Amino acid sequence: MDILVVEDSKTQQTLLVRALTTRGHQVRAADDGPAALALLAERESEAVVSDVLMPGMSGFELCRTIKADARWKRIPVLLLTVLSDPNDIIQALMAGADSFVTKPFRISFLLEQLDMARHNLAMQSAGETGFHYRGDTYSSEADPHVAISLLLASYQNALQKSRELEETNAQLLRARSELENRNTELERLNREKTHFIGMAAHDLRSPLMVIQGFSTILREEGDRLEAGQRTGFLERIERSSGVMVGLINDLLDISAIESGQLRLEKSAVSLEQIAREALQLNQMRADRKNIAIALKFPPDLPQLQGDARKLEQALDNLISNAIKYSTPGATVTIGAREESGRVLLEVADQGSGIPAEELDRLFKPFSRTSARATGGEKSVGLGLVIVKRILDGHDATISVQSDVGHGSRFLVSFPLPQA
Repeated sequence: MDILVVEDSKTQQTLLVRALTTRGHQVRAADDGPAALALLAERESEAVVSDVLMPGMSGFELCRTIKADARWKRIPVLLLTVLSDPNDIIQALMAGADSFVTKPFRISFLLEQLDMARHNLAMQSAGETGFHYRGDTYSSEADPHVAISLLLASYQNALQKSRELEETNAQLLRARSELENRNTELERLNREKTHFIGMAAHDLRSPLMVIQGFSTILREEGDRLEAGQRTGFLERIERSSGVMVGLINDLLDISAIESGQLRLEKSAVSLEQIAREALQLNQMRADRKNIAIALKFPPDLPQLQGDARKLEQALDNLISNAIKYSTPGATVTIGAREESGRVLLEVADQGSGIPAEELDRLFKPFSRTSARATGGEKSVGLGLVIVKRILDGHDATISVQSDVGHGSRFLVSFPLPQA
């Protein structure tokens, strides 16, 4: 069959020409309506396959022009369209199109429609009443208006079913995507839980072994030990017990926070007073390492709305960390100021600092950096996680600036209470 393809998209045109040529048809191609008419004037084609949406002359206009010309009105014209509205098929009928195919399509279906259109045109030329469909010819006395109405009703029903199927498919895709996201999140949480349990067991085992070892020595050889030795063993047991209690408290805190049980009892609080109380909890540790602590709070610092106990817990962690990683004889600075409608709290140490590539680990459970405590203090990697969660509950943010070899600065930004 000699087919004229009219398609403004070069990609679609090439694919269609190749598919038709592969099936043994002789194919010419035009980029638009005027070019197609020029090719028809040179040599008639046995069929025209045209896109509807084209610049300048649309497929409807091209079809109307072909059917209005006595030379070409018996050439079957098949329109390619998305047919998203019944008006499309009405325009196709009004333009005189012999058939239409919705995009995307199978080439076998397109050729089937062309074959049917050619046979129907041949029957009309012979004065017969009927139509040709899939190799068979049918006679019909139906009024053309009734046939058109039936055709439109069938098309509209098929279009509605197609839209319903598309919506159902979209819902299934959304449900599948949501399920995949939930599965991914569950897998992540399961990995975190396994890691969490492993780290907790590891960090509990060391102090337990110390307690077990020294308890055995005291039980078996206590009478033969000097008083100083017994006291030293008991102090080691006490310190190890303290590490375990601290870890268990941290585990309980982070568990309660992560499960949404962080309850804040907010009231007007003085950040300086909270800092002084947190400092008292850490003064003995600072004195042991000969570390000075400097408080720098302006007298007119505004009060905040917050939970005093939880904020003290957060500052306790920040101050104890600063002492833990500062060298003996250093100074830890705790200060605050009002700036741009917020209150900024700063806790700075003079420790070894943290490499820039490790800063993002600080607020992840059980994550540790290469920085080491200067007095052999233990860290389980939960303190800063708890700090972050508490500050989140106060709509506060925390950031870190660190200079390797010179120390780190933790900066907390609190919103001022609304008037």
